Amino acid sequence: MSELIELNPIHPDPALLDLITRNLQNGAVIAYPTDSGYALGGALQQKIALERLRTIRQLNNRHNFTLICRDLSEISKFANITNTQFKLLKRLTPGGYTFILPASRAVPELVLSKKQPSAFAYRTIPYRLRFQQHYMHLSYQLH
Repeated sequence: MSELIELNPIHPDPALLDLITRNLQNGAVIAYPTDSGYALGGALQQKIALERLRTIRQLNNRHNFTLICRDLSEISKFANITNTQFKLLKRLTPGGYTFILPASRAVPELVLSKKQPSAFAYRTIPYRLRFQQHYMHLSYQLH
């Protein structure tokens, strides 16, 4: 069953944000606005949501999901980044960028590609920063 929930982008209703958070924690998939349209997303820990996303988008197990992070400190939790990379990220954000970084052990295996690693490959995953208030609220509630 689908449900349309409209949020005011300037002053999102906290009750609606809590409803969205509960739905995400129960495996829901959401459509959310991006710089160029809409994207589909789900909670990182919810296997059922990731399976739904693969089905809806007709993806195989080799597809890397993008992690949406609220700030640079959250990226440093999920990615192994050097001081130089951190400074570059800080300089380039906010902005409409997706960064491909080495994944830390905090990233669940569910969202990583099932590609066979080569001698030179390591676990990487795309990251994107979202600084809007409602993204930050949802991120804090889900972690």
